[in-house]
Amino acid sequence: MRPESKTAYFCCGARMVDAQSTHPVCNDTYAKVFMKSEGREVFERFKPFRDAMISNATRHRIIDDLLREELKRNPERLCIIIGAGFDTRAYRLRGGTWIELDDPELIEYKSENSIQSSRRFSRGLVRHYALHPIHREICFYLMGTGYGRRFQFLRRPCTMQGSPCVRHWSSWH
Repeated sequence: MRPESKTAYFCCGARMVDAQSTHPVCNDTYAKVFMKSEGREVFERFKPFRDAMISNATRHRIIDDLLREELKRNPERLCIIIGAGFDTRAYRLRGGTWIELDDPELIEYKSENSIQSSRRFSRGLVRHYALHPIHREICFYLMGTGYGRRFQFLRRPCTMQGSPCVRHWSSWH
């Protein structure tokens, strides 16, 4: 896995810690599925960044709430997550058809370790695709053109300094 892809372990680990707390904000109980020995080893280095972990879980909850509302209005919504990392919304939220895009090694790891037995995965409602750098640029271009009006894009680059992840929401039409 590329070094920058390992930020996925930070984001996932932050959600795992939140889910294990007495008062979870995001309560992503699936996050632990991806936190095998390598993930826990990488995440261990970031445990001192408590504020960043709280920020991550809070940002995740805000996006979850927005998506839940949209999926109530339009349960058939196509949701495309660029830079999906170990995002688990496709398994946790009701509705939608989900396409998750990320670096090839991360997608391979996620596919091998994901919630494969999930009914959503087996019914084809969740698909994982490797996203090479040129494809990423095409996706970002499409996000800005208006083609995103037929589906929902989520973009998840993450910074390790604790600032909120940048997110791009296309219009909700």
